[in-house]
Amino acid sequence: MEDIHVAPLEAANATSPEEPGERAQQEATFFSALRYAGSVSLAVLSFLLHAADVASSVAFAILMLVYRDEAQVVEAKLDFTLWASLVLGLHLLAGVLVNVAALAESYSVREAPCRVRPKEVLVCLVPWSLSWWAMLRHVGVAARGEVSVSVVERAAHTRLLQAVFEAAPQGVIQTYFLMKMYVWWVPLLSVCISVASATFSYTFFVIYKYYDNVREFPVPWKVLLVALNALFTHGGRTFATAMLAFALQPWIAALWIFFIAALNLVRWKFKTWENDRLTRIKILSLLETFFVATTRQKTIYTTFVYVVFTFVFMQRFHVEGLAWTVWGITFGALLLGLALTLATWSIYFRAYEELILPAESGQKRNAEEYDIT
Repeated sequence: MEDIHVAPLEAANATSPEEPGERAQQEATFFSALRYAGSVSLAVLSFLLHAADVASSVAFAILMLVYRDEAQVVEAKLDFTLWASLVLGLHLLAGVLVNVAALAESYSVREAPCRVRPKEVLVCLVPWSLSWWAMLRHVGVAARGEVSVSVVERAAHTRLLQAVFEAAPQGVIQTYFLMKMYVWWVPLLSVCISVASATFSYTFFVIYKYYDNVREFPVPWKVLLVALNALFTHGGRTFATAMLAFALQPWIAALWIFFIAALNLVRWKFKTWENDRLTRIKILSLLETFFVATTRQKTIYTTFVYVVFTFVFMQRFHVEGLAWTVWGITFGALLLGLALTLATWSIYFRAYEELILPAESGQKRNAEEYDIT
């Protein structure tokens, strides 16, 4: 006899033995689609941010040349031609330096030594040629749904080079322009794009290096903290450097930046004198100058130096209300970046461990030998 207590709809929708397996397959397909979308979005975002950064710097220089003879500019005795030349010159020089550093790194990781080909050197003279090629390959591989460690590594490395050679200096120069000349939406937009591009570049590089060492990505909330840390740390150091240049002289700020980078370089060369990766060590020195250092101690005292920059600025302009606003934002960003660095240090430890320890030795040396603890 039919059981009248069983509802027809419930009976019709009763779970069959095959459904759990089908549900698992559907979930796997769904997460696979999410990973594919995330990979493509990352590659496209990297390409678009770099293009926007380059375009904003070029547009800034062109508009300064267009408005160099305006009455307001002439009355203020602003040399827009000099500023435009500086921005464009730095952009072109950075593009060549990125190519040279990327080519040198590719030679250093090859198993068999080979001769430098003249064709490769000529390609390096075309600004941004290797970085654009790396990003386009990254987009192509991601769009095809393929996995290529070498392509992602090259894309991450060239984006980091772009951050330390172009985005960071451009951010400082254009922030100083805003302080020294007058507030204009063009350099303001360019500064924001440069800081965003550098933030993305550094985050991309750190997360990839973490994956290269641990073979899994950090949880999403830690990735977000790393990105926020890059934003606050780099943004705070950019504004602090511009504040020092405004308070004293640009050459003094530049001298201090070179001093920090040189100090890191000498320290690295002393600690790793047996390591032949001189190109990588030089890049690390610049990275530690604008972003998180490879040790907690260096991160703390480097942040302290930038905090001193802001106090030099306030010592001269403490009577002005706007100066207090600029100082508060910069000082808060530096401290917040330092706090986020210490809170997520395990991410940087793993990322820098993969970056520093020589892979060609076939075995990882003790981390203390390279002072990354």
